[in-house]
Amino acid sequence: MANVDILLRSSSFGKMSANAILYRFFFSVSSSVYFPAVYTGMADNGSVTLINMKSLSSEGTLSEHKKVTICKFLDDYPCLVVCDQDCDIHFWTIILTKPKRVMKDYQFKNYSTNDNNTKESFPIKCFCFEKKNNILFMGDETGFVKVYNITEYINYLKLMLPCAKIEYTSNIEQNTKTELSKELKDLKNKLLNSDKYNISDNSPQIVIKLSDLISIKNSMNIKPVFIKEWQAHKNGISSVCCYHDPVIYISAGHDMKVHIWNEKFELIGNLTTITDVNWKVKINIEEKKKKEKEYAKTKYEELKKS
Repeated sequence: MANVDILLRSSSFGKMSANAILYRFFFSVSSSVYFPAVYTGMADNGSVTLINMKSLSSEGTLSEHKKVTICKFLDDYPCLVVCDQDCDIHFWTIILTKPKRVMKDYQFKNYSTNDNNTKESFPIKCFCFEKKNNILFMGDETGFVKVYNITEYINYLKLMLPCAKIEYTSNIEQNTKTELSKELKDLKNKLLNSDKYNISDNSPQIVIKLSDLISIKNSMNIKPVFIKEWQAHKNGISSVCCYHDPVIYISAGHDMKVHIWNEKFELIGNLTTITDVNWKVKINIEEKKKKEKEYAKTKYEELKKS
């Protein structure tokens, strides 16, 4: 997260479109575009601020974290995953009712094997989401990769995509196991099998009450399913990414190596960069962050005036 990027982004899905400037001058930033407006999560120490990039206004702060290491939306689903220095992984959803609701769905701590061969908590430094198999591929500061399947959680998030119109209700029960009625089972199946992004007069939005949405969530096992872990790098992992056709995962570590893993998480290639002269370039990271933060703020002020 040393570099600060400003990206001009334009997206269009069905009737929805958004032009947004993405600011990365805090610890982490991510945007989602499957909403009527683009939402960006910007992390500063222990807080994550949600920015409506259409109105350029703040729409809430998530503050139940220690110093944030990374925050990302899951492939434009209405879910923001936040990892912090206290080794916790938080799953938040943005529910576009009026008024909007932001709810924490799940939280767990990351553990890895330390030098004494015992389990200890370590912070997640990076992760990516592979959408073909609904895999969370995470790297921590010890060099371990953790793999989780979140298919059931993604099914829950699909209930909130543009095909659904969620009506606000005040009486909801979080984390209470529920047996669904036949009507709610039918509604759930209708949402999961509908055209998620093509909203038209012939295919109107499906109305669901917030209380019914939460009841459906409570009937599902949204807990991430642990698949595998291994030490991929020495001295920590700095970055991971993935591709879905064909499925590959890529990890980069402080051991100056880049590894490529296949769909079964087997090592299929690597690149050693320790002899690359570019690694010997000294960069004043703090000064660079300061200048780019000032530049991003200037652009933000210009946008507000335009």
